[in-house]
Amino acid sequence: MRRGVAWRQHPGATLEEARANLEEAVRMVLEANRALTQEEPHGAGVIRETLRLRA
Repeated sequence: MRRGVAWRQHPGATLEEARANLEEAVRMVLEANRALTQEEPHGAGVIRETLRLRA
């Protein structure tokens, strides 16, 4: 199943700013998840996969 991403643009924000904010949010989530996996005991239920994002 293919799903798109939808977000609301804040009043006064340009489309470029909204895209930049979304990109920053995704990066922050990925960094937080990476930090959490490093806290786990080595190999304890951690599955690493490549995530490809397209524009």
